[in-house]
Amino acid sequence: MSRRDRSLTWRSILLNARALALGALVGVMLIGGYEYVATKLAEKELGVLLVPPIARAEFAVGFGIGAALIIVLLCVPIWLLLERYDLDGWVSAAALGFVVTMAFWIFHNGPGSLPGHSLLELVRSGLPLAISGGVAGFVTWWARPKSVTQPQLQSSSSS
Repeated sequence: MSRRDRSLTWRSILLNARALALGALVGVMLIGGYEYVATKLAEKELGVLLVPPIARAEFAVGFGIGAALIIVLLCVPIWLLLERYDLDGWVSAAALGFVVTMAFWIFHNGPGSLPGHSLLELVRSGLPLAISGGVAGFVTWWARPKSVTQPQLQSSSSS
Protein backbone atom coordinates (compact mmCIF):
# COMPACT_ATOMS: atom_id res chain seq x y z
CA MET A 1 0.00 0.00 0.00
CA SER A 2 1.57 3.25 -1.08
CA ARG A 3 1.53 6.25 1.18
CA ARG A 4 1.47 9.74 -0.21
CA ASP A 5 4.32 12.14 0.20
CA ARG A 6 2.98 14.57 2.80
CA SER A 7 6.10 16.58 3.41
CA LEU A 8 5.36 20.14 4.40
CA THR A 9 7.26 22.72 2.44
CA TRP A 10 6.49 26.39 1.98
CA ARG A 11 5.41 25.64 -1.55
CA SER A 12 2.90 22.95 -0.46
CA ILE A 13 1.55 25.18 2.31
CA LEU A 14 1.04 28.06 -0.14
CA LEU A 15 -0.61 25.78 -2.70
CA ASN A 16 -2.98 24.42 -0.06
CA ALA A 17 -3.74 27.95 1.12
CA ARG A 18 -4.48 28.92 -2.48
CA ALA A 19 -6.89 25.99 -2.81
CA LEU A 20 -8.65 26.92 0.44
CA ALA A 21 -8.95 30.56 -0.68
CA LEU A 22 -10.35 29.55 -4.07
CA GLY A 23 -12.90 27.23 -2.47
CA ALA A 24 -13.96 29.91 0.01
CA LEU A 25 -14.24 32.49 -2.79
CA VAL A 26 -16.46 30.20 -4.86
CA GLY A 27 -18.67 29.48 -1.83
CA VAL A 28 -19.03 33.17 -0.99
CA MET A 29 -19.83 34.11 -4.59
CA LEU A 30 -22.47 31.35 -4.77
CA ILE A 31 -24.07 32.63 -1.57
CA GLY A 32 -24.09 36.22 -2.86
CA GLY A 33 -25.48 35.14 -6.23
CA TYR A 34 -28.19 33.03 -4.61
CA GLU A 35 -29.24 35.89 -2.34
CA TYR A 36 -29.37 38.32 -5.28
CA VAL A 37 -31.47 36.00 -7.43
CA ALA A 38 -33.81 35.07 -4.56
CA THR A 39 -34.36 38.73 -3.68
CA LYS A 40 -34.84 39.67 -7.32
CA LEU A 41 -37.51 36.96 -7.68
CA ALA A 42 -39.22 38.14 -4.48
CA GLU A 43 -39.13 41.72 -5.79
CA LYS A 44 -40.74 40.60 -9.04
CA GLU A 45 -43.45 38.74 -7.16
CA LEU A 46 -44.13 41.30 -4.40
CA GLY A 47 -43.34 44.55 -6.17
CA VAL A 48 -41.18 46.92 -4.16
CA LEU A 49 -38.92 45.67 -1.35
CA LEU A 50 -37.45 47.71 1.50
CA VAL A 51 -33.94 46.45 0.76
CA PRO A 52 -32.77 46.27 -2.86
CA PRO A 53 -31.41 42.95 -4.13
CA ILE A 54 -27.85 44.23 -4.53
CA ALA A 55 -27.72 45.37 -0.90
CA ARG A 56 -28.91 41.95 0.28
CA ALA A 57 -26.32 40.26 -1.92
CA GLU A 58 -23.58 42.52 -0.53
CA PHE A 59 -24.61 41.66 3.02
CA ALA A 60 -24.64 37.94 2.14
CA VAL A 61 -21.12 38.22 0.71
CA GLY A 62 -19.92 40.00 3.86
CA PHE A 63 -21.53 37.38 6.07
CA GLY A 64 -20.15 34.66 3.80
CA ILE A 65 -16.57 35.89 4.16
CA GLY A 66 -16.75 35.71 7.94
CA ALA A 67 -18.50 32.35 7.82
CA ALA A 68 -15.97 31.00 5.32
CA LEU A 69 -13.08 31.82 7.65
CA ILE A 70 -14.73 29.93 10.50
CA ILE A 71 -15.73 27.03 8.26
CA VAL A 72 -12.19 26.71 6.86
CA LEU A 73 -10.79 26.65 10.39
CA LEU A 74 -13.21 23.84 11.24
CA CYS A 75 -12.65 21.86 8.04
CA VAL A 76 -8.83 21.79 7.94
CA PRO A 77 -8.29 19.52 10.99
CA ILE A 78 -11.15 17.24 9.91
CA TRP A 79 -9.67 17.06 6.40
CA LEU A 80 -6.25 16.17 7.77
CA LEU A 81 -7.87 13.34 9.73
CA LEU A 82 -9.73 12.11 6.63
CA GLU A 83 -6.51 12.31 4.63
CA ARG A 84 -4.70 10.18 7.19
CA TYR A 85 -7.21 7.38 6.53
CA ASP A 86 -7.11 7.90 2.74
CA LEU A 87 -10.67 9.27 2.64
CA ASP A 88 -9.65 12.40 0.77
CA GLY A 89 -11.68 12.10 -2.44
CA TRP A 90 -13.96 14.66 -4.02
CA VAL A 91 -17.06 13.14 -2.41
CA SER A 92 -15.48 13.51 1.04
CA ALA A 93 -14.54 17.12 0.29
CA ALA A 94 -18.04 18.01 -0.90
CA ALA A 95 -19.69 16.20 2.02
CA LEU A 96 -17.38 17.90 4.51
CA GLY A 97 -18.15 21.33 3.05
CA PHE A 98 -21.88 20.61 3.10
CA VAL A 99 -22.02 19.21 6.64
CA VAL A 100 -19.78 21.81 8.26
CA THR A 101 -21.60 24.69 6.53
CA MET A 102 -24.98 23.32 7.64
CA ALA A 103 -23.66 22.84 11.19
CA PHE A 104 -22.39 26.43 11.19
CA TRP A 105 -25.80 27.66 9.99
CA ILE A 106 -27.64 25.69 12.68
CA PHE A 107 -25.35 26.82 15.49
CA HIS A 108 -25.38 30.42 14.27
CA ASN A 109 -29.18 30.55 14.05
CA GLY A 110 -29.96 28.06 16.81
CA PRO A 111 -33.59 26.97 17.08
CA GLY A 112 -33.74 28.57 20.54
CA SER A 113 -33.12 32.03 19.04
CA LEU A 114 -36.01 31.67 16.61
CA PRO A 115 -39.13 31.03 18.71
CA GLY A 116 -41.89 29.26 16.83
CA HIS A 117 -39.52 27.80 14.26
CA SER A 118 -38.54 24.16 14.09
CA LEU A 119 -35.15 22.65 13.43
CA LEU A 120 -36.51 21.35 10.12
CA GLU A 121 -37.33 24.89 8.98
CA LEU A 122 -33.85 25.98 10.03
CA VAL A 123 -32.26 23.19 8.01
CA ARG A 124 -34.44 24.02 5.01
CA SER A 125 -33.45 27.68 5.16
CA GLY A 126 -29.76 26.75 5.33
CA LEU A 127 -29.88 24.27 2.46
CA PRO A 128 -28.74 26.74 -0.26
CA LEU A 129 -25.81 27.77 1.94
CA ALA A 130 -24.87 24.15 2.66
CA ILE A 131 -25.00 23.34 -1.06
CA SER A 132 -22.66 26.29 -1.65
CA GLY A 133 -20.39 24.84 1.05
CA GLY A 134 -20.43 21.48 -0.71
CA VAL A 135 -19.48 23.08 -4.01
CA ALA A 136 -16.74 25.05 -2.23
CA GLY A 137 -15.42 21.81 -0.74
CA PHE A 138 -15.31 20.24 -4.20
CA VAL A 139 -13.52 23.26 -5.67
CA THR A 140 -11.00 23.17 -2.83
CA TRP A 141 -10.35 19.49 -3.51
CA TRP A 142 -10.01 20.16 -7.25
CA ALA A 143 -7.58 23.08 -6.73
CA ARG A 144 -5.41 21.35 -4.12
CA PRO A 145 -1.85 20.37 -4.98
CA LYS A 146 -1.80 16.87 -6.38
CA SER A 147 -0.01 14.37 -4.17
CA VAL A 148 2.83 12.26 -5.44
CA THR A 149 2.52 8.54 -4.76
CA GLN A 150 5.42 6.13 -4.42
CA PRO A 151 4.89 4.39 -7.82
CA GLN A 152 4.96 7.79 -9.55
CA LEU A 153 8.19 8.65 -7.77
CA GLN A 154 9.80 5.35 -8.83
CA SER A 155 8.70 5.67 -12.46
CA SER A 156 9.90 9.27 -12.72
CA SER A 157 13.32 8.41 -11.21
CA SER A 158 13.83 5.42 -13.54
CA SER A 159 13.25 7.44 -16.73
